[in-house]
Amino acid sequence: MPRLTAVVVLGGTTGLGAHISRGLAGRGFAVAALGPIPPDWAWPDQAHDCHLVETDLDRIEGYAEAMGQASRLLGGFGALVNALDRFDPAPFDQITPAAWSSALHHNLKAVFFACQAAVPWMKADGGVICNLGSVRSRLAAVDQTVYSAAKAAVAAMTRDLACDLGRHNIKCDTLMLPVEGLDGLVTAHPVGPADVCEAVEFLISQGSFDALDAFEYPLDGGLSILLDRLAPAPRPAPPGPGSQVAVVTGGASGLGAQAARVFAQRGFRVALLDILDAPGQALAEELRQSVDACFVHCDMARNDQIEAAVQAVEDRFGRIDVLLNSAAITSRKRTPDITEADWDNFMDIDLKGPFYMSLACARRMRQHGGGHIVNFSSMLSTLSHGRHTLYGGAKEALNAMTRSLAAALKPDGVQVVSVLPAYVVTPMISFRLTDQEWIDRNYRQSLSRVLLLPEHVSEAFHFLSTSQTAAHGGHKIHVDTGYLALRHKLVPWDEPAPTEQEVAVR
Repeated sequence: MPRLTAVVVLGGTTGLGAHISRGLAGRGFAVAALGPIPPDWAWPDQAHDCHLVETDLDRIEGYAEAMGQASRLLGGFGALVNALDRFDPAPFDQITPAAWSSALHHNLKAVFFACQAAVPWMKADGGVICNLGSVRSRLAAVDQTVYSAAKAAVAAMTRDLACDLGRHNIKCDTLMLPVEGLDGLVTAHPVGPADVCEAVEFLISQGSFDALDAFEYPLDGGLSILLDRLAPAPRPAPPGPGSQVAVVTGGASGLGAQAARVFAQRGFRVALLDILDAPGQALAEELRQSVDACFVHCDMARNDQIEAAVQAVEDRFGRIDVLLNSAAITSRKRTPDITEADWDNFMDIDLKGPFYMSLACARRMRQHGGGHIVNFSSMLSTLSHGRHTLYGGAKEALNAMTRSLAAALKPDGVQVVSVLPAYVVTPMISFRLTDQEWIDRNYRQSLSRVLLLPEHVSEAFHFLSTSQTAAHGGHKIHVDTGYLALRHKLVPWDEPAPTEQEVAVR
């Protein structure tokens, strides 16, 4: 397994990179910060096993030696954070060839060769590379032509690096940084270094390693997707340990059940909502071995049951902090065979149910200063599939609804996001485990080289449900090991897919 707690931060001695180095050191990571050494540098008091490696960031030919020195100091490393970033805005007609070359050198060329220099030290055990991108790669703005071009190239380059380096079990992700001076338009607070450090820590975590690849994490407060300016909202202090409450719909089995276990492991009190009474009661009893937990029968197609279930949770726990809308149904009917009853049932459970559940929980969340809502969508909302007309349509509608809910609820301190998993082996698709052709295809297109299981993705869901940043509201978060970005490519390794028995063992 990669040693993800040992991190090299290129450009980690100045600017935002210095904040990342110190922030990770303060969180218990072993850090090697590469760059010019400031005369007044100081690590946090609690930092240990942290080092400065003097590096001339303008001399790419010196990166290999610096990576080697960092590896020797750390005893090996499993994570690289490319924190190089130079923003020099200039009017289009005043950009000189020298300015163009300098901007691309620091924001693109150096990033590539830093990855190249790190790979020999990471490929034995695998690891994670996190490159800093920018929302400017997606948004038009004056005086930012070269910077925007470089950051767009970083994101595209990172996707290809993920494909190429996957053979070494190295994951590659991009953190899309916000636009300075505009953050307050859509977030309650400007996105600061603490928000960036929290995101970086997540991207180099074991949960991210299991679930993400070729991933672009948008840390822009909704700037790239929300239309309206939003009124400021207070950022509440996080509740004390053991006081927070997570509501999980569809919590009796599959993704919902595994997510509930992760929340219980983190000290959350848990309410399971489902129509599967026996497994729901059994899981609640299991969770009560460590935390307070309950099961409430709730049909997501019934608004009256949704309101009654949420009231029962409030009566028991006194608050609601997190809602995971994971309840859903699917079908493999061909389009000509879909009836009006099928249509209504799908939309009631997969779309209308999450809407009314979100509203019912949001009313309780705002009483305690805010909360988090995570709507479980699917990559099939983006990919077309001949047997998922209703499911894909409902899930893409859920994504759009998430964006609007994020805008509507952000002034109340409620964060809303959609997560789009790839195929995860749950009871809903367990029939696929008898289809070796399906297993082969999905194995080839997963850069993790495993079929996704609930335990692979639950850590990502937990992070999105508890993050203290106000910087990712309304987004679609693809938790798919690079499946969506890489589905049209042949991955550059040729290994046999696991058998059904091997999948079961994992």
